[in-house]
Amino acid sequence: MHRISNMVFLILAVASGCSIWMETKRPDYTDVSVVQKGTPRYLATAVFGKPVESYKNGGKDVDVFQADPKGRYTGTKVAVSSFNSVADIFSLGMWEAVATPAELLTKHKLTTYVVTYGTDQTVESIETVSAPPKPAEQIAAATNSPSASSSPSTPAAAPTPTAAPSPSAAASPQK
Repeated sequence: MHRISNMVFLILAVASGCSIWMETKRPDYTDVSVVQKGTPRYLATAVFGKPVESYKNGGKDVDVFQADPKGRYTGTKVAVSSFNSVADIFSLGMWEAVATPAELLTKHKLTTYVVTYGTDQTVESIETVSAPPKPAEQIAAATNSPSASSSPSTPAAAPTPTAAPSPSAAASPQK
């Protein structure tokens, strides 16, 4: 019996702090409704941060961003992490049996945004996609390379973009 209680204590000690770490690593809130057609490129970069990828497509600049429109504000993350810390201390780490699964169930996912700019460096279009698309140059290179598969890859094989969320839907984040 003593061995089992030692094993349980060891497991709880190792798991202690997982929910706190998971909460601090949760993506920050991004107000994607700010970026609309006509928004200057510098403002889009200020909202989304550094692009995951940038390329030219048909002579137009394209940036690919990943953001979480349902992320958490810093104050909310601090409050949840503080609560989890206090609950861990008072429960001798047993709070992790509740908090870690709760963090996993409420984990937010990053959304990929493809922003195309006009010649005046303002947003011409913004689309959400399930995966970052391949730039046209990479698709063409893959088609012409000797290591490419026997069936040529075409731009139509890239993920089909969907319409960007409406500003009213994106403006109400879940906390």
